Amino acid sequence: HSRTTTELSLAGTCNAGARGSITLFKAAYEGEAETLQRLLDKDKYDVDFRSEYGQTPLYTATLNNHPECMRKLIRAGAKLNLVDDDGWTALMAAAAFGESKLIRILLEAGANPTRRATGGPHKGSNAKDLAKNLNGKPTAQKRCVELLEGATDCSNACIGFPEIKSQRLPPCASCADA
Repeated sequence: HSRTTTELSLAGTCNAGARGSITLFKAAYEGEAETLQRLLDKDKYDVDFRSEYGQTPLYTATLNNHPECMRKLIRAGAKLNLVDDDGWTALMAAAAFGESKLIRILLEAGANPTRRATGGPHKGSNAKDLAKNLNGKPTAQKRCVELLEGATDCSNACIGFPEIKSQRLPPCASCADA
């Protein structure tokens, strides 16, 4: 889960849709928000396309600190709680790197803060656990942990993305009153 180049490789030949989805993934990875939006406007690419390691465009935009790409993918319907091959979500990646701004975006869109990694060296950890392990970043650690402690397990877009609220499940009790 380091911020390094991700090579996309697919077994066999790719059809046009898969090539387009790779282009969408690449735009999210490189932070090319305008290119990403043009591709999303075509509405024919898989917004949840997975790389060979199970990472989605939302996950890679988060991993590489591209908040505008994250917002565009969320508005296009990207699933917030999909996991990579180690069972990490985009929220876990944001927490592991101490990115409070990205954590806020994901929580406001309805990401699940209680989901736990299902594999890898951090198996059983949730986003708050990962944020607590930020060494040498006490300010970032404090901000991230506070955000994650204040979050509820809500599968609804509650605050930051009202335009996608209707695409989610009915609100949880704490959101229904808001």
